[in-house]
Amino acid sequence: IINPESNIDFERVVNTPPRGLGDKAVAKIRERARERGVSMTRAVTAALAEGVITGKPKDSIQRFMLLLKHAHEDLQTRPASVVASNLLLASGYKEFLEGRVEKLKGERKHAEAEKAFRDVEHIEAVVAAITAYEKRTSKPTLQGYLDEVALITAQDDARGDKVLLSTIHGYKGLEADAVWVIGFEDGILPPRNTVDPSEERRVAFVACSRARKYMTVTYAEERMRYGKTERTGSSPFLESIQEGCFYWPGRLTDAAISSQFQASKEMSHLAPAPMSADRAAMLWKTAQPL
Repeated sequence: IINPESNIDFERVVNTPPRGLGDKAVAKIRERARERGVSMTRAVTAALAEGVITGKPKDSIQRFMLLLKHAHEDLQTRPASVVASNLLLASGYKEFLEGRVEKLKGERKHAEAEKAFRDVEHIEAVVAAITAYEKRTSKPTLQGYLDEVALITAQDDARGDKVLLSTIHGYKGLEADAVWVIGFEDGILPPRNTVDPSEERRVAFVACSRARKYMTVTYAEERMRYGKTERTGSSPFLESIQEGCFYWPGRLTDAAISSQFQASKEMSHLAPAPMSADRAAMLWKTAQPL
């Protein structure tokens, strides 16, 4: 939508989810683009006009181009978050991902189903991130959001001493003197509707065993997720930490939380405490190292 001249982006989405466009149809569009020195998006018109794409592939590419046209027009009058949300539904991409989850569950492929479920969460998180960007920006645009993401990525890649942001899975095999695990809360770790809680417990073990000296865990009592505010609270996995291995100042009971809760305030309940990698490995009563 933002960069229709990008052939890489065009090929990434033109048949995702599957639209009945075979490799041959895409190759014909690519060839027309090469011959005319234009983008594949522009070459679609030539390929259709010359009749080199016919039958079901023709209907599919026409619907795809119409989808892009409507999304581009909507961006002129509607918030980018709304356009993105509508596009996930109209394109069938969200339904495609959710279908994969159910299929893998039916085949009892729990680990793969869990990964597929995270893919659904990721696309919803993108919409939530755009919404958050729109709320903090006076004149938000989709291009502005993409520029912001690109800047953050560039900063993350900078060399030298820095704070490294990573997913838990992305940090497997690595260690740091001090580690902060953010969002250690019910609904995230483990996620809601998790297929295999024991696997999520092992993921929590991975996060905690990344710290060589200090580990700090935070969670929120309330969090904005996918455009909705939800009550959360600490992860049940925190109950597995042995007494004496952590410092948890001012821990609140459920009754106290109800009376003292302040909306949208993320609280750090676990302050840094000296801990070696070996000690971290002892925190979890039931988890086993991956």
